[in-house]
Amino acid sequence: MYIDWMLSGELRRVVVVVRGVESGEDLERWVFNIQTEETEDEEENQNKGSSKGLEEIHGEIQAIIRQITASVTFLPLLSEEVAFEVLVYTDRRHAIPLLWEESNPRLIQSAQHVKLRSFSTGVHRVEGMVAFKDSSEV
Repeated sequence: MYIDWMLSGELRRVVVVVRGVESGEDLERWVFNIQTEETEDEEENQNKGSSKGLEEIHGEIQAIIRQITASVTFLPLLSEEVAFEVLVYTDRRHAIPLLWEESNPRLIQSAQHVKLRSFSTGVHRVEGMVAFKDSSEV
C-alpha cells in the first residue's frame, strides 16, 4: 500500500513514534516528509524514473542511515521498555484502510528537534527530523 501511495505521489509523510510502555509517554518522534519532485513532463518523469545514478542515490540513503545510527550520541537513553507506532499521512481524499485507525499527531511537548540529512532519488525528496523529550524537563 505504501509503495502504491509513494509511486502515485500521494504519500506525504511517515512518522515513527517511540512510546514508553509503562509511562505511555511519547519519547521520540521521527518524521520523514516526502515530496514528489516536479518535472516539466510528469508522464516522462514516471517513465524515465530518476535522473540520478543508482550509486549516488545509495550514497545519500547510506548517509542518512549513518546519521540515524549516530543519533545515539545525542538522544537521551531510554530507561523503560518501548513500543512504536507508525503514522502515515496521505492526501485527504484517501479512505483509511479498514484495519487502521486515525490518530492524533503525537507531538512531544518541550521537545528538542534535530534536522536530519535529506536525500533525493530524482523522483522523490525525503527530509527527516527527530523530536525527543528534553531530558532537562524530567
